[in-house]
Amino acid sequence: MPAKIISAFNGKGGAGKTTLVTNINAHMKTKELKILVIDTDPQRNLYGINAPDFVHYEPSLFNIMKKEISIKKVIQQTDGYHLIPTSDNQNDLNTSINDLTALKNSLEEIQDEYDIILIDNSPAFTPLTYSSLLSSQYILSPCQVTNECLDAVLDLMALVNSDDFKNINPNFKGVGVFFSQYNLASKRQSIINRSIVDNFRRMSRIFGFKIFSTSIPKNVDVNAASAHHKDIFQYKEKSPAATAYKQLTDEIITFINMGGE
Repeated sequence: MPAKIISAFNGKGGAGKTTLVTNINAHMKTKELKILVIDTDPQRNLYGINAPDFVHYEPSLFNIMKKEISIKKVIQQTDGYHLIPTSDNQNDLNTSINDLTALKNSLEEIQDEYDIILIDNSPAFTPLTYSSLLSSQYILSPCQVTNECLDAVLDLMALVNSDDFKNINPNFKGVGVFFSQYNLASKRQSIINRSIVDNFRRMSRIFGFKIFSTSIPKNVDVNAASAHHKDIFQYKEKSPAATAYKQLTDEIITFINMGGE
């Protein structure tokens, strides 16, 4: 069965996309799934967390998008999964992409070799990001509980519901949203959160995105794990954040197995 291709994207920076990919990848590995992770962000945050000892960034996604090399020659093997790295040239690439389907076509060459393909994206809506979303069957959008994040999700839904997107990516299944850095520190904050979450749920019914029941709590262990180049399970397996990421990963697997419902 061909791999399920999943992008992590939210147009608002700092929402937790790289942390999401890092931690769901870590938990999916325990289920003996064959995983390919693709880093499209020139900041290399994903690459730094998951493969800090790697020093060779070439060949990279840049070469795939420029159609200079087969995707199979770019894939690197790291701890229990495969990785396609980003490159310093990615910013230049965004100004020179001629074929937005280059990544989609390349992934079709190897889709039967994996169970899951995870793509970490920059929050900037660049041609490279658009190419990544066009390649994906599912989009996961981590959201802080703010109206700004809700606006970013609605912008995303406008994109995936557009005729142009549907024509190029007819196999797209759905968008899943979860709340990250969820803070219940005070009664006032709880009231504010509930009001914004109610808005999210109302919009999900109108625009057709899923809200996962698991939220990721605001927890210092998440940032500390990244700083130590570890996923949350390596850093503190029994932390509330680790428990939440396990539950979220299981929800995501159900979501994709049900075709985005």
